[in-house]
Amino acid sequence: MGRTVEDAPSPVAHQAVGRAPLDLKSVGDALTSLAIVIDEAGRVQGWNAAAERLLRIARSDVIGRRLAELTLPFTTNHLQECLAAGEWTRRMVRLEDLPYLDADGRPRVLALTIHPVRNPDESFVGAIIMGRDVTSRALEEQREVQRRKIEALATLAGGLAHELNTPVQFIASNLEFLDQALADLHDVIRQASRAFENSAGRHGLDEELDAVDRSLRDLEPEQLFEDVEAAVGAIRDGWQRIARIVAAMRDFAGIDYSESLVDVARIIRSTTTIVGAELRCDEQLEVDLAEDLPSIPGNAEGLARAFYQILRNAVEAARKSGADRAAVRVSAQRVDDAIEVRIDDSGRGLTEREVERIFDPFYTTKEVGQGTGQGLSIALGVVRRHGGTITVSRSDLGGARFVVRLPLVQAGALQEAR
Repeated sequence: MGRTVEDAPSPVAHQAVGRAPLDLKSVGDALTSLAIVIDEAGRVQGWNAAAERLLRIARSDVIGRRLAELTLPFTTNHLQECLAAGEWTRRMVRLEDLPYLDADGRPRVLALTIHPVRNPDESFVGAIIMGRDVTSRALEEQREVQRRKIEALATLAGGLAHELNTPVQFIASNLEFLDQALADLHDVIRQASRAFENSAGRHGLDEELDAVDRSLRDLEPEQLFEDVEAAVGAIRDGWQRIARIVAAMRDFAGIDYSESLVDVARIIRSTTTIVGAELRCDEQLEVDLAEDLPSIPGNAEGLARAFYQILRNAVEAARKSGADRAAVRVSAQRVDDAIEVRIDDSGRGLTEREVERIFDPFYTTKEVGQGTGQGLSIALGVVRRHGGTITVSRSDLGGARFVVRLPLVQAGALQEAR
């Protein structure tokens, strides 16, 4: 929430100069913008219809009362703090992006400007507060910030994928060589062991051959090769996991908003690979995709980002549950004429009120500063543009279940968000 002060007198202040006591005639009750007049002590002298509508308090309930003492629907104390600081008595103050709740309890954003008013003799007589709802602008700014973050992440993912690809190929080539070399060496040692066994008891063996025989027996070659093969297998598993992450990052890095046939199964695998790489050892991500999931018309990058937002939300919810093992499950199957993707978590679940608001812009169940409340809103927008829906219910894991339903056939291009 921004706050600025300006030394220059405002036009409204000039218009009201010399009119004391202050009243709403100086700003007009017919204004569509919020207008509040307070005297030098901060008591409300004017409260227009827009103020009644936005702040949901009748004019008759506020006239003569101190503005700082009113219970207003703001979700922060920035206005009260500003009034207490007294800066507004000396110069114009702007309060940008004040969060408040509308009549339905939905989060919105208001911008206020406090204009000090003085008489011709420069004596301070009060202030006029002008305000307007800037939710649409704030939402667009948040979306732009989110878009830039995602593009930055995509650029980083593309760069990492490129940088990791060379050492991954190097590891793969050397693993193949090591695997073949160990196999050849194993054959030679086995042949030597059989030769020594067949020559046992013969006379005339050189002492050197006896020493080699003893060394081979002490070496326990069969056990050694089992251990080496296990180590090579572990390295191969790690290399294959890195290779999958690199492939997923390449998919995620693409910035292409065109429409084409989309392999939903591949998108889910890529997204779960990226999210899975962030999990701790005590966290579980289970993926269960039906075979032969059909492709759908749509935008792969948009859907990847939507699934990423929902998956990250599920992981964070599971982590906050306090359970011994955080778990998230992703499943997908064809249901009638659509693909249905279910994302379950072992979190605490959502209340009815949270379910109603979970997709609202700026709404978040996280602590202050831990999230913008944009992720699920963006995901819903992407899914709707594909003609799909997202529903939320209780999961058998104990937390929430998000069901993304994407139609197999759409009429024409991607639909506009509703």
